[in-house]
Amino acid sequence: SAGPIMRVAEASIRGAEITPLDKVQPNTFNAFKYPLIAMWMIMMSYMLYMMYFTDCNLFGKGGLTMVECGQKNDDVYAFFVYLACGLHIARSAWSIYGLGESKVIFNHCMCGT
Repeated sequence: SAGPIMRVAEASIRGAEITPLDKVQPNTFNAFKYPLIAMWMIMMSYMLYMMYFTDCNLFGKGGLTMVECGQKNDDVYAFFVYLACGLHIARSAWSIYGLGESKVIFNHCMCGT
């Protein structure tokens, strides 16, 4: 995505140490380690739920819009939002109290440099 690329470009312009792009935008599906991956997976899960497990007929003729479907299923939306919040809290707790040698799992992946 453009965000990590812009952070690397901005660090280059400032003359700061450039973080390798694979550290900023990982090529992995480890959702627990990288918040970008976790948020993408949660968004896709929510979209798939709305498409296949509701009667909204999102992309069909005469179906509800995504906003209308979201309002109709607001409890499901709340579940996915709080799932993301819970995952962030668990990730933070793991980085503080985690097992193993590398407790800090964010390193360069959170804010670039």
